[in-house]
Amino acid sequence: MSGELLYILVEGEPASPELPFLQNSISKIFKDNDISYVPEVFEIGSSSVLFNSSLAKTFYKHSKAHTKIPVLAIADSDYRVSQDKLSRVSQDKLSIENNEIISSKKAKVLYWHRHEWENYLLEETQLIADFVNQFPKQSKKSGGFSKNSDIKVTKNALDNHLTDYFIESIKEEFFECLKFNLNPKIDYSSFSIPKPNTFDTDTIETIGIWFLTYFETTKISTHPTRNSLYEEIKSEFNWHNLINQPSTLSLDFAKNYFRGKEA
Repeated sequence: MSGELLYILVEGEPASPELPFLQNSISKIFKDNDISYVPEVFEIGSSSVLFNSSLAKTFYKHSKAHTKIPVLAIADSDYRVSQDKLSRVSQDKLSIENNEIISSKKAKVLYWHRHEWENYLLEETQLIADFVNQFPKQSKKSGGFSKNSDIKVTKNALDNHLTDYFIESIKEEFFECLKFNLNPKIDYSSFSIPKPNTFDTDTIETIGIWFLTYFETTKISTHPTRNSLYEEIKSEFNWHNLINQPSTLSLDFAKNYFRGKEA
């Protein structure tokens, strides 16, 4: 079956800059490990599309590789709690799980270990500082770029700025986390959940009531997947401490679990 295409679906738009990077990186992994399949990476929009079985069926039709290996999908972790990212079966039954996925013509979803792929860029503050410091103080071309000072950009300064930014964003990140978990399969680019007017002053307990009852007062037929979800969210992301003691937020935690694209 050498040379058969193996399809890998990823979140994002076709023109997104990560597409050529992922294609090259995944191809290198296959080559370095003597994997005979040829990886073909497709970006297919929002995460909700990854769970669309009709889309995955299309890719199953185009390669014999997927008679043995599921169509793969790489999704952002977003604000999913651990339970919602766990495999449906234990590791020792991986082949059974794969066979079930192939039979149902669905994609096997794997998650980035961070909120989204852009979060990995937040580790490159030294690279960013070095790049910025290469800019000339004064361009030789008329009307060109010029610096206003000789101050050098440092990794520490950028990291401190990120820390301050994330601390200021805690309550907004909390709302985005709750909004996402009301239903992870909603495409929020076309659907909006308004923030309660009193959200910024409400306690975490009052917000919990809003979270668990929001869809009871709407015509949208969706709701949190389980009543325990709010407690899971509070526990996994430590929201109670973060909201009441913002200074306890660590940069490493934020780089993993908060929105990297906005940062």
